[in-house]
Amino acid sequence: MLLAQLSSRISAQLLALTPLVDGLARCERQFPERVGAWLEQGETLLRELRSPDTSELAALRTSIISAGERRSGESAASSRRAQNLAASTALMRGEELLRSRLLSAEDRLESFEGKLIEAITAAVLVGILPPQEREWSLWLADVWAALAAHQATRPITIYLAAALAPADRLVILDRILIRLTAAKLPVLDVRRGESA
Repeated sequence: MLLAQLSSRISAQLLALTPLVDGLARCERQFPERVGAWLEQGETLLRELRSPDTSELAALRTSIISAGERRSGESAASSRRAQNLAASTALMRGEELLRSRLLSAEDRLESFEGKLIEAITAAVLVGILPPQEREWSLWLADVWAALAAHQATRPITIYLAAALAPADRLVILDRILIRLTAAKLPVLDVRRGESA
């Protein structure tokens, strides 16, 4: 799975926590079942990554189910409280697992972004950054081609090509160039003027 896509999907899964916690605060009867469904969605996501954490999320669901089973002489209210407690604990642990995966993916993207920033900086200073005269996505391809063609930036492009899927490279390049063009640096204006 692409790092950028992974990061986006895990972020979306984590954003779904707020309504679950609100449900606990409102003492919704469906809280344990909703947490179980959330954990199952997390399992599906981690299974796509072939992560061993998938089994821990499954075990957390099991703890919710078993906590809800009434024992001899136990009241329904007591069983419900036990299941809510198990669901709350499972939700916190599930959040930790997914957040850890998210931070790992974001750290990798940031490290690759740092490398690409070095290449873009060299490209601007050497004067090989092509002017932004075409549609944005075509310009991204032009910039990547210019980086890959020049000896000052080629090693970084080879490294990134080996380390990242093409879509991840474009996501990172897009982020950098959005910031760079928004900065309206004089060096970029000079480069555009020279290429005209």
